[in-house]
Amino acid sequence: MGRNDIEGNCQKIIPELFSFVSAFVDDVKLAGTLLWQSLEGGLMAGAETLMGRGGVGEMKIVFFRQLYLLLERDQEGPLSGGGLRGFSGLVLPEGVALYLRHQTAFSLEEIGDIMGQDRPSLFSLLHSGRDKMGLSPCPTPSQGECLYGRQVSALIDGDTDKGHHQFLKRHLTHCPSCRDFYKMCADSEKAIRASIPRNPIPRYLQRQWEESLSPLLRDIFPQKESPSPSGAEILRDFFRALGNKWFLGALLLTGLFLLVVLP
Repeated sequence: MGRNDIEGNCQKIIPELFSFVSAFVDDVKLAGTLLWQSLEGGLMAGAETLMGRGGVGEMKIVFFRQLYLLLERDQEGPLSGGGLRGFSGLVLPEGVALYLRHQTAFSLEEIGDIMGQDRPSLFSLLHSGRDKMGLSPCPTPSQGECLYGRQVSALIDGDTDKGHHQFLKRHLTHCPSCRDFYKMCADSEKAIRASIPRNPIPRYLQRQWEESLSPLLRDIFPQKESPSPSGAEILRDFFRALGNKWFLGALLLTGLFLLVVLP
């Protein structure tokens, strides 16, 4: 991936990064500062990875991880403040886990990678955060319901492997009870998502950061200049060209032309 590709991907990611950081930082100027620091730190920390492979997905993980580390450094104790009304009373890891789970397309494995949390710890943060916000990820199945009812919520949480996910999906097609329960879980999921703050990036800030990206990327990923050929290399290429009959013919014609035209 070249420098232009990285710049294009950064421009796509910046609005998502701002929405994320502004859910936890009420001051727009401070949110912008943290975002820019995450770009600088992420680009420098992941330079080899970004230049060697991947695309926007890998870059998102690098930048979100960097931004989470910055938030973790600056935030202690329960979250509070006007811009944090959706997460009031939660500790930062709970709020971040909920945001990444419900407002981004990251998988549970990717969220764990960003936050440095294993799967059980991540689920613990999600459940405790939902409880503090007075939200439930899914209602409890009624007694006497289908045996698979309690597993249906795993589809919503993404807590299934590929084989079990496909099995439960097939099960929903012929089990009205589980299908109704799945709809209840999906509605609960929408309510959670609606309660989590998501702020658009101010246009003037986006323009400012996009204009500053090119100079930053030139500093981090300097373009390699092709070295000028040495005299020996020029002579070598010339004599090699003499072996080409077309080049030799053109050279002889040029010489004859000069002899005729020049006095």
